[in-house]
Amino acid sequence: LRWFAAFDESERVLTEDKRGVRIRYESTLAAARERLQRAVSVLEASWVDEAIIATLQELLDWLESFDSDGLLELDYGSVSTMFSEEDLVEDRSAAEVGSCLDALEAGDVIRASRLFSSLTDKWTAVRGMEVVN
Repeated sequence: LRWFAAFDESERVLTEDKRGVRIRYESTLAAARERLQRAVSVLEASWVDEAIIATLQELLDWLESFDSDGLLELDYGSVSTMFSEEDLVEDRSAAEVGSCLDALEAGDVIRASRLFSSLTDKWTAVRGMEVVN
């Protein structure tokens, strides 16, 4: 889920080709870094496990080794085949991560927990299928 914190919903690109519906997110590195810095700050000020913060910080540190003028892309690629077409069209994982961070920042721990739990359930199931394959 850490990758979704780098993107905004407006950067979501939904395409369709002979293989079906695909999703990718595209952002400038500068904007992605700003979002990740905010995410780290919000999480550090909350009850979130240090391991979660560390994974975001690790991603941020890695992205800082690249030129700010660069682009960052998160492409679902073959993971898209693990979703139904309807689920892909409806998938708003980056927006949900953003909403989770907004809720944490506003002190709405219950909403943040509900959003995070939903995302974790969805992506844990996908990761489980990926490992099995």
